[in-house]
This record gives sequence, C-alpha cells and structure tokens, in this order.
Amino acid sequence: MLAPQYLQLGLALLLGWATFMFLWGRLRYDLVAIVTLLGAVFIGAVNPKDAFSGFADKAVVTVALVLIISKSLQQSGVIDLLGNQLGRFAQRPVLFLALIAGLGAILSAFMNNVGALALLMPIALAVVALPARVLMPLSFATILGGMITLIGTPPNLVIASLWSELLPTAAPLSMFSFAYVGAPIALVGLTFVILIGWRLLPENRSAETAGALFEKKDYVTEISVAEGSKAEGLTMLELENLSEGEIVIVSLKRGSQRHSFNIRSFTARTGDLLFVRAGPLALEEWLKITDLKIQGAEQFEQQLEDTDLGIVEAVVQPGAWAEDKSAIDMRLRRRFSANIVGLARRGEAFSERMSRVPLHVGDVVLLQGDRAALPDTLARMGLLPLADRNVSLNSKKQPDFLPIIFFVIAIAATVAGLIPVQIAFLACVAGIVISNRFDAKAMYDVIDWPVIVLLGCMLPLGSALETTNAAETVANFVASAAGSLDPIWVLTIIFLLSMTLSDVMNNVATTVVMAPIAVSVATTLNAPPEPFLMAVAVSASCAFLTPIGHKNNLLIMGPGGYKFGDYWRLGLPLEILITITAVPLIWAVWG
Repeated sequence: MLAPQYLQLGLALLLGWATFMFLWGRLRYDLVAIVTLLGAVFIGAVNPKDAFSGFADKAVVTVALVLIISKSLQQSGVIDLLGNQLGRFAQRPVLFLALIAGLGAILSAFMNNVGALALLMPIALAVVALPARVLMPLSFATILGGMITLIGTPPNLVIASLWSELLPTAAPLSMFSFAYVGAPIALVGLTFVILIGWRLLPENRSAETAGALFEKKDYVTEISVAEGSKAEGLTMLELENLSEGEIVIVSLKRGSQRHSFNIRSFTARTGDLLFVRAGPLALEEWLKITDLKIQGAEQFEQQLEDTDLGIVEAVVQPGAWAEDKSAIDMRLRRRFSANIVGLARRGEAFSERMSRVPLHVGDVVLLQGDRAALPDTLARMGLLPLADRNVSLNSKKQPDFLPIIFFVIAIAATVAGLIPVQIAFLACVAGIVISNRFDAKAMYDVIDWPVIVLLGCMLPLGSALETTNAAETVANFVASAAGSLDPIWVLTIIFLLSMTLSDVMNNVATTVVMAPIAVSVATTLNAPPEPFLMAVAVSASCAFLTPIGHKNNLLIMGPGGYKFGDYWRLGLPLEILITITAVPLIWAVWG
C-alpha cells in the first residue's frame, strides 16, 4: 500500500481522470466508473473485499426498483388517461403548460424522471403548434419534481445512503425529508418556467403546424429512381420544384460515386439513389407526383403484402435497446418486420447509407411496419411514439389501477415508518409481477444497467475519499481559500460547484464525489454538515444548462428542434433563481 500522502494523490489523479472522461463523453460513463474503481483497488485506496460493496447499497437497489415500478405505471394506462385530458386546454397555452408541467413535476417526484417525460411528451407534441415552447419547460419540470422526495432522483437516494454513513448520529432521511427544501424550490422553478421562462425560447425550432413534428426539411430519406419513373430525365432542381420548396435533395449516389455539390443540374437516371431531406407529409405527396419509391420499399411491401402497413414517428429514448445500433445491426426486417424509412438528427447530414447509421438518443425515425405490431415493436426497441397518436407503448385498452394501488401502499408503508423504502418497493414489484401486471423477464430489460454499474462503482470511491482523508485535504484547501467567509457563502460555493459539475457530467458521479468533500468542509469550518449535504443533493439535480447534463434534456433535443445553446436561454436564469432561493432556504431549514 502507498504512503498516505501518495494514496491521496493517487486517488485525486484517478478522480481527476474520471471527471475528465465524464466531461469528454467519448467513453461510456459506466466503463469510466469501472476503470476508476479498479485503479483505486490497485493503489490500495479501496480494499478488494469492499470493491463491490456499492452494489449492495440500498440506493442502488432502490434505483433499480424505481425503474421497474415506473415502467409498470407507464404500461398501466392510468396516467395516459389523465394526461390525455390535457388536450382540452391546448388553446390556452399558459394554462396548458401549467397543467402539463405541474403533472410532470408530480409524477417525477414518485417515478423515474425519464418515465414521467416519456408519458407526457407525446401529448404535448400532439396538441401544441410550437413544441419548442413546451418541451424544454416540461423537461425542466420533471427534473424539478424529482427534488421533492427520496425516490424522485438518484442524487437524493445517494445522499440518503451517505447521510447515515457520514452522519451516524443524525436521524435518517425519510421519504419526504427532501420536501422541506425541494418542494419550495420546485414551486419557484415551475412558476418561473410557466410564466416567464417559455417566452425565452425560440419559436422557429419546430413545425409550423400541430400535425407535423419537425420542420419541413428535417428527415433524411433514401429514394430510388426505378425504370419508367416520371422522374427520369428531370434535373434535381426540377424535382425539387415539384414540391414547391418542401423537398431538398442533399446528395445523389450513382453507381459507386456519391455527389453532394452542384447536383441541381444532374438529370435523374434509372438506378440513382437520392438522399432527400423532407417532412413525412411533404414526402408522401412528392412521391406520388414523381412516381419515386423509398429505397427497399417494394421488397418490404412484398414481404408484408397481407398486412396493413403503417408509419409512425418515434424518438430514441435514453437507454433504449436501439441506441448505438443501426438498422442492419438490429436486423429490423427479419426480427421486427419493420423498416426505417426516414431519420432526423437535428439537421445533421449522413455520409453513409441510412441502414448503416447508428441511432442516437434524441434521434427521430420514421418507422414503417405492420400497423398492429408497431406498438410492440416500438416498446422492444425502446422508441417513444410521437406523431401518430394511434400508436402507444401501452397496448391495453382499459386502464389498470392495480399497479397504482401497490405503489401507493408501498409509499404509505414507507412514510409511516413501517418498513424501509427498498423493502416496500421490492414488495411492490413482487405484487405487480405475481399479479401478472408486468412480465418477469421484462423486469431486467427496463433497468438502466449503466446507471446501476455507475452507482455501484462510485460509492466505494466516495468512501475512499473519507478513509484516505482526501476529502479532509480538499476541505482544508477550500476553507483556507475561503478565508474568513461566513459558512453560508462557502455553502454557496459548494452549491455552485456541484451545479456546474452536474451540467456536464452524470449527477450520480457529482453527488458521490462532492458529498464527502462537503461534509469535510463543514467540519473544518465548525459548521453543521447537514445543510452542506443537502446543498449537494439539490444542486446535483440542477442540470439545466446543457442537453448532456440530464437524460431528459437529451431526449427533447430532437423533437423540440433545439440547438445546444438554446438550453442557456431558459437554464441560466433558472439556475440563478434556484441558487438565490435554495441556499438561504437550505441554511434556514437544515442549518
């Protein structure tokens, strides 16, 4: 084992490397956590017998159970029934935003943030003309709502676990311990987003009508020129003009050559492959006029000649089975009898065949297949249906209230202090599965395993910060730099630092690293540690500046047509408002 000072240095270098890799984003964050944990074991900062102790932590178990319960609530149809009623208020934008954002915040307090957004986003897209004005406020509302309860967001569960470890004499945190601070912050944030924030967002990021999801030139589709087509002999410019500006031919493949520049004078020939950027409605009309075909459509239609074909717009969700896979990788036609006929990725052009383009979170695809089988296909691929209101991930016609009842009983048992939250939720999952409300095999598919691995690997590293006194060393440096500042100003520094980190790296990693440091800073200043831990919990959940800070922000980027810089428009004033509200509130309640 290394000497203590070298052990601290080694651990600091490892965590510095991990932070850099999280920020860089080129390596999966669960793999970064694994490598960092292995490094800590090799240098002696983590005892080998404790290397996997994080996976037995109640926070890890609870996160997995919450994901299963959230999925069962989504499939129950009860929340869909409630959400669909919001469409009646679509003509009153502020009221509609207040209702859908408020419902999103309430749902995310008791279920997975991504699940809450996935339930409500299709409703917003179906009834509003300017999705960009609604989707970001809705995403932020679901993040705010997660601050209210113990189970609302992983940082709260991590803090609750570390609370007992770092503050052994303090009373453990209960289901609504976070509500004293989280509820007022969520209320202030929601009020700002509903009354003012949405006005800061661009109007021109989305479709001009409620019926079409994207701007008219967002989808890239491969079109083949068949023999005898009306398009033969026409130039690319003439073909574009037939759509009255709704169609853009971005490139042309002829034989083995692909042409992307000055192609408007090229004349269409049999066998040409055109890469076209268009919306689904404009594309359909243009194909009728030109007698052109979507690449591979004829063979696909022959394969499914006895079925009723349908097309649905769907977005790739975080953690989806389809993420980072191309149509060829997924063997779509053989496995699902489905075909990707269009792909949109925030205006990006593709340099390779669409069937070979890996799907990313936030990508929106036009998926063609058997209309009756599309709901199951979307669910298995992890795609969220958007434009086609007749397609839902919930195939049940009648709402099922039993999963809700099990969940309410579990919450009540936890609040009453009868059993710990992880036991209550385990019983809830068992009841849902035993009553055939959820497929036992599907349980393991809905768990976000990269998050579980990240949590399990990072928790021993958080403990190592304490056992090696590395957290104390950092705390002494912070206290020395702070000089004679009042503890509440140091608390503000900790809050801002955690908030900044959560905007660019995983909030679980931010929480695990910052929590021991925050407690050590409080101890060094002879200040109560509780407000410092609570500041980390709140600030680590405030990822509003970038699309990469939270999965929900990434999920809305494609459907909302947002650019990276759009998040600052609403996120920066919101984070400033939250800081002004949260710091004195945390100090008043927990200090």
